Amino acid sequence: MNKIFKITLINLLIFFAFGLMLEISLRTFLSLKHLKNPNINYWYKTWYRFHEPSYVEFDDKLNYSPKTIDLKKIDRPRWKRNSNITINKKKFRSNDNNLTLNNNKKILTVGDSYTFGDQVSNNETWPSCLEKNTKIQVDNAGVSGYGTSQAIRRAMIESQNRNYDYLIWSIIFLDFNRDVVYKNLIIEDDSLKFNSFTKDNSFTKNSEELILKNKKMYDYLREYSFVFYLFDRTLVKKITNKFDRKKSIIKPLYNTKDSKNIKITPTELVDFLINNFKSINISKKFILLQYTDESNNTQEVIKKKNRKEVKKYKDILFKKAKNNNIIVLDSMELFSNMTDFEKRKLWLDHHTPKGNLLICKFLLDNIKFN
Repeated sequence: MNKIFKITLINLLIFFAFGLMLEISLRTFLSLKHLKNPNINYWYKTWYRFHEPSYVEFDDKLNYSPKTIDLKKIDRPRWKRNSNITINKKKFRSNDNNLTLNNNKKILTVGDSYTFGDQVSNNETWPSCLEKNTKIQVDNAGVSGYGTSQAIRRAMIESQNRNYDYLIWSIIFLDFNRDVVYKNLIIEDDSLKFNSFTKDNSFTKNSEELILKNKKMYDYLREYSFVFYLFDRTLVKKITNKFDRKKSIIKPLYNTKDSKNIKITPTELVDFLINNFKSINISKKFILLQYTDESNNTQEVIKKKNRKEVKKYKDILFKKAKNNNIIVLDSMELFSNMTDFEKRKLWLDHHTPKGNLLICKFLLDNIKFN
């Protein structure tokens, strides 16, 4: 019996030592491979978390909107460590600027995660930087994952609740595709209109606790071991999705009247968006074009999709904006002459703090805030 125990123990020790060597070797290889990117750290957890607290809630007009939260020193994959996510009672992301502001003016910013400030702390977003430099209150109404129509609709809603002097609508070109895929718009009486949403009540009050209780050893391994994480991402996910236990707390359902596939041409979509943007009762309105970092994105599918969306919508957007006297600020000019190494400091999926500072300076150089 003692002999069997010793053999088993020795084998377990050998297996553990082999696994540890494999893990250290993989992390070292990945670190050397991405040595030119100062934003990636392979000596921490992997890019997987079994459960991440949600900071959005159901909204019958917008599909979902932010909820009031105050998350300190968060632990989210690929986010800057110890970042804070605070959403105030008005459902705007906090800027964390301890300033005396000009209360006579206000700026509203809308858009997707590039406006909200994914992967950085409250005071490292470009809306926060804008507030800091202009001394004008900036309400950051950006929401991760928003399509173009959701951003416009939120701007319409917020502009009816309070007065603003400036509106900045930030776009990445994949936002247009989101409106079509997630059916944010419908066609009624041959006209394009905003969709409405109903809530899926399949989740109970205890659903979040139930999800956490279902955490298995495999989930711990994916979170702490790059060997298991990459094995799961590159092999297991291609064969089956049964290991993916991550669920969303909010599951909106689109109106049944929009159950059929609708065909919206790029011209129709941009026309609809520009017309609604122009109708918003804010005197100084600007469109900010932002871009994903293709040279840092290893997912070829996303690269191709983004290029396709840029080609499909950019010329139409510029033309429609010009016809309606709307200023478009294209941040491409900031990055076109940069080397890959210079870009590394500005992106990690989204803009890093340095990237957001650059966008902020670009806006300050191109908009007269007075």
